[in-house]
Amino acid sequence: MDQIELLLRNALGIKDEDLILQIEKAASIRHIVKGNHWARCGDALPGVTFLISGMFRFYFLDSNGREHVDCFCGEFGYPVMPAIDFNMPLPINVQALEDSTVLVIPNGLVEKLMEDNIEVMRLYNQLLIRSLTVHWEDKMALHQYDAAQRYEWFLKRYEGLIDRVPHMYIASFLNISPVTLSRLRNKRT
Repeated sequence: MDQIELLLRNALGIKDEDLILQIEKAASIRHIVKGNHWARCGDALPGVTFLISGMFRFYFLDSNGREHVDCFCGEFGYPVMPAIDFNMPLPINVQALEDSTVLVIPNGLVEKLMEDNIEVMRLYNQLLIRSLTVHWEDKMALHQYDAAQRYEWFLKRYEGLIDRVPHMYIASFLNISPVTLSRLRNKRT
């Protein structure tokens, strides 16, 4: 089973053979080198994008030009795009934190499939619900816990990420300084 079929069947749960073939014909695999952006704020993505391997951070700039990490994407099959209309310009930057590989399904095909295939519409709704649930759970933890609790929550919620992502990005995500993150790490060991 190739990467595309594996993602469609196992990560997305698509069972319709004709649908799988249709997507396989139109989809492409793209490689993004560590440090490069998959997309920048204001860009339109070339298609609905799913992670095959690697790690991304989603971040925005505040009015002073400082970066704020909103989330990380490092799970096979997870959408590498915000949970918005996929034809809209992105409200956020998407940068590879590791050499990464993504599957891109052209927007036009996805739109047509959503009109013609109930399974695709159901999958789209499931992905939206999953994304919104994760984001709300993250936001609640990030705003209700103190710095030490946020760090402990992060270690459990994002197991192993502490060793894959530069700590300045984790500190930004947790809304703490890199110095505070270092202290919390040292205190725990």
